[in-house]
Amino acid sequence: MSAELERLIANLVQFGTVTDTKIADGKMLARVKVDDERVTDFFPMLSKNNSFTKKASPIRVGEQVVVLCPGGVGNVGVILGSIYNSKNKEPEGLSNKREITTFEDGTVIFYDSDSKTLDINAVGLINIVCKEAKVKADTTYIESTSTHKGDVTIDGKLIVKDLISGQNGITISGGATTGGASFDCNISAKDITSSGTIRDSKGDLTNHSNNGYTRD
Repeated sequence: MSAELERLIANLVQFGTVTDTKIADGKMLARVKVDDERVTDFFPMLSKNNSFTKKASPIRVGEQVVVLCPGGVGNVGVILGSIYNSKNKEPEGLSNKREITTFEDGTVIFYDSDSKTLDINAVGLINIVCKEAKVKADTTYIESTSTHKGDVTIDGKLIVKDLISGQNGITISGGATTGGASFDCNISAKDITSSGTIRDSKGDLTNHSNNGYTRD
């Protein structure tokens, strides 16, 4: 086998270390040092990229990668991807039933097919912007201080276990089956205005005669 053929075969697949990238320019391109003497040209990094979807994860200087040079031509090639090593270890919690995506700030996304659980543990803000959103679940638990901007319609019973505060008034209208609002508690009010009749357990308070005495 000639020395030239051996060189071409050796160049087909190589391991190396990234020395420079164009990620700052929004391009998935990097140069790789593949041996003590040679650094490649800027090669594209293999990514999920087609007419349907595009996904890009930044490659950084110092990462160990695999380089493919078709035909063994050293100045033409593609970076197949990064490899795990002693300085870049697999994410903690990985198993044959769990897929994990971790980010450098501590945010983790994983799916466990054994427990059928999808977890998103974000250390910061999550923004979801869409035209319409639908959530369907047997049970939903929300533990937070929430602010909602806009109207809310609840097609079902509303049970509140703590104080209800209305800063700009509260309106309650009774339906055909409920017949109004029922309160099993003490009620305090500054002023009460009624367009109908107010009653207590002894009768009509709005139209009572006050036993012939003038009302104050």
